[in-house]
Amino acid sequence: MKTRGLVALALILLVVAGGGLYRAHEANLERREAEARAARERVVAEARQRETERQIAAAAEARRLAELTAREENVAAERRLEEARARVAADEAARNAADAEVRRLAAQCEQLAREKAAAESEARRLDELRQKEAAEAETRRLTAAQQVEQAEQSEREKQELVQREGARAAAMRRQQEEQAARVRQALVRRTIYPVNYKRREHYYIGVDLYNARVLQNAAPTGPEPSK
Repeated sequence: MKTRGLVALALILLVVAGGGLYRAHEANLERREAEARAARERVVAEARQRETERQIAAAAEARRLAELTAREENVAAERRLEEARARVAADEAARNAADAEVRRLAAQCEQLAREKAAAESEARRLDELRQKEAAEAETRRLTAAQQVEQAEQSEREKQELVQREGARAAAMRRQQEEQAARVRQALVRRTIYPVNYKRREHYYIGVDLYNARVLQNAAPTGPEPSK
């Protein structure tokens, strides 16, 4: 009986001890698990902290890179803007130069057109002047030739007139000489009577009247002078 009690007590002690050991083991396990959980949580927290810090650093780097990129892009954009402005200015200058060249060429073409028109007008004027001078020279030549021909014709007519007048004068001289010879033959020679001849005066008057009638009848009746 006593032994059973001891065994039972021992069993109870064993059970109690086993329960204490189990509880201690459980507690130890729980403690270890808690420590493990805490360690894991610390690791997770540290990992999260590191991830957060990494993310913050990455974000900061990203912001830095973004700011750097933005600055570079701004610089590049400003450079492109300046280049675009320079190209626009160059294009504007080239367009202005082209417009100025076009205006210069247009003015030159207008000047050449005016000079060409003036040259053509001057050429026409000179050609008309040459034609007029040629016509006037031809007219003067024809007039001179006509005058020469008229002068030659007048000279021939003068020579013919001189010849006709000479022939007429010669004919008249011959006729006058012949008539004078006939008159001389027809005239009565007065006989010279002495002063005391009583019929002397009547005789002289009769002779004079007769000779006068002969001379009157013997007046020249030759050809009319040539005109």
